[in-house]
Amino acid sequence: MTRLSKLFARRLEGRYRINVVMVDERYTTRSARSALDELGINRKQQDHFIDQIAAQHILQSFFDHVPTTP
Repeated sequence: MTRLSKLFARRLEGRYRINVVMVDERYTTRSARSALDELGINRKQQDHFIDQIAAQHILQSFFDHVPTTP
C-alpha cells in the first residue's frame, strides 16, 4: 500500500472514528480476468466490466477474512 493510501486511511479513522481495513488489490484484475476466461467470455467483452468483477473479488476477500461474531 502506498504512503498516501495509508495516510488517507488514518485520516478516515480519526475523523469518522471508524475501523478502516486495508486490502491488497494488486492481483484482483488478474483474478477477475481468470474467472471471466473460465466462463468463456472473450477479452473484448471483459473490458466492459472487468473493474466491477475485480471490485467483487476485493469485497469477497474482505468478507472471507473478517472474523464472525457468534
